[in-house]
Amino acid sequence: MPNIFDGFNKLEDEDIRYQIATLETMTVANASKEMGQKAKRTAVKIVNVFAGFINNKQFDEPEVITIQEMLQTNKTKLDDVSREDLDKKLRKILIEKCNSAGAMLTNQATDDEISVTVIHTAAKAYKDINDKFTPAQKADSIQYRYAEKFLSRMQKEMSKQTTTEKNKTDQVIQEKIDDLTEKQREELKEALKVQELTGQTLGNILRSAAGPATVLAIVEISGFGAYIALTTIVHAIFTTVLGITLPFAAYTTLTSTLAFLTGPIGWIAVIGVGAFQLNRGKNKLIYEILAQMVWLSVNIYGKKFTPADEELPSWIPDYERDAAKKEEERYQSIMSENKEIRDKYNLLKKQINNNEAKRKSYNDMIQDFKRRMNESEYRVNNLELEKADLEKNILIINEELKLYTEKVNELNDSNQEESNAQILSFNSKLESLNLELVKRNKEILGSIDIMNQFASDIKIKENEIEKLQSDLFAKEIQIEALKEELDKSTSKVEKEIEGRKKEIEQRWTMCYEKFIFEKSAIADAVKDFERADLGRIEGALMELHQTTDKRSLSRGKMNGEFAHCDHMDFSIRSGFPCRILYEVIADGKKEVRIVKIYKHNNKFGS
Repeated sequence: MPNIFDGFNKLEDEDIRYQIATLETMTVANASKEMGQKAKRTAVKIVNVFAGFINNKQFDEPEVITIQEMLQTNKTKLDDVSREDLDKKLRKILIEKCNSAGAMLTNQATDDEISVTVIHTAAKAYKDINDKFTPAQKADSIQYRYAEKFLSRMQKEMSKQTTTEKNKTDQVIQEKIDDLTEKQREELKEALKVQELTGQTLGNILRSAAGPATVLAIVEISGFGAYIALTTIVHAIFTTVLGITLPFAAYTTLTSTLAFLTGPIGWIAVIGVGAFQLNRGKNKLIYEILAQMVWLSVNIYGKKFTPADEELPSWIPDYERDAAKKEEERYQSIMSENKEIRDKYNLLKKQINNNEAKRKSYNDMIQDFKRRMNESEYRVNNLELEKADLEKNILIINEELKLYTEKVNELNDSNQEESNAQILSFNSKLESLNLELVKRNKEILGSIDIMNQFASDIKIKENEIEKLQSDLFAKEIQIEALKEELDKSTSKVEKEIEGRKKEIEQRWTMCYEKFIFEKSAIADAVKDFERADLGRIEGALMELHQTTDKRSLSRGKMNGEFAHCDHMDFSIRSGFPCRILYEVIADGKKEVRIVKIYKHNNKFGS
């Protein structure tokens, strides 16, 4: 990918001076200094008012040096500095700004490494820029968001113009239109959908509420050619019509950051409290300034940092798109049919497995019921034996009682009291034994009921197993036929995938001549990503391919099996985060081995 220095190299020396001066001047300390001077002057004015009532002695009001004046002074100091030294100074101060915001760049950092860090840092100014974007995607997003801001500012200023001021603006716009090439004028006219391109027509568009959106849409619809032409006109409006003498890129940063610094955080800086808030303010200021640097670089570079669609190996010219669309529909139909058959097969397999599990569960239950029924039967047998013993004992005691009663009667025992006690003892034993006998009968009946319930449950489960067996038999016949259908469909899909892998491998090998592609990386791209997302993968690969310092795009090393790999983040159309694992090598003309391309939620080896 291009780096921000590719854009800066096209700037005039004077513009570079202003950018360095902006980076040096726009600090919380300088803003605090201006506000401190203003606060002091206000205090002196108040004192002078009261002093006038007493002795007419007046104190000199301190001079207030505005941050714009500081910027102009710092720029003037650079007027005699050579371009070579300016470039070194710009590089050094960019490193300092990034490190001040939390980066860890060394003075030996490559231009690519500095560029990537500046872009990542600047992107923090906008919460809606996806952190998983590649540096080029972030740079283009920053360019869009920053342009949106200053165009809105311009539209607001232009909408307040008087008739005389509008006429003057339209005249300036017309002069800039006349300076454009015929090709630029035609591109701009087509992009704006106007029959005639005049200063008044374009002025009215820029003044309208939809003006900023119209200009930004041109980037997507017509590319950078028409947009750069419009930017030249916007520059003229800022410098000539609105009276901004500084480069308007610096002006837009000044207006946005000063609005922040002159608010509550700025006054906190003056009175020396709120270190945490001040640090946040400092970082916010750095993000804004670096966003301006990225915006300016992309604009001056003259085209997007992300590769153009026609640069990507899978790009299809207009005349081939109908055929490609039909081919894609055919492929998707094959894949969809395979998925449908596979889903049916998996569902049927799941049902069979569930039935098998149920059958095993029912068999286990039957075995448990039989075991418990056998235990109940064993208990009944034991209870019957105990019952027989009880009945036997009852007969014996009854017989003993009868004999004892007869003996007492025959003897006409005089010890009647002792005889009655003995008879009472016999009756007590009989009563106890009869109670035990009743209990045993109840236990026997209860155990028999349990046995009958187990027998009933066993019958029910056996019937259910019979039904399951019948259903399993039918499903096994179905799954055999479905498996045959699935095998044929999968074979067809594998043939299609293999064809696509060969096609992509051929295209990528030819397009990315500095890369070696692992087979698994090609398979990842075909298997796990939709065809429409190939452009996002190829864009990220192109960015890596075009970058001189390959490691500058790395978000860090991996762990475990892939510890030798760097990883580069990107996202597909849905915004889902993805990664490219790559290894920097030195193998003749080859510089990088592409190891894997995957979505974040994919597990390796799955």
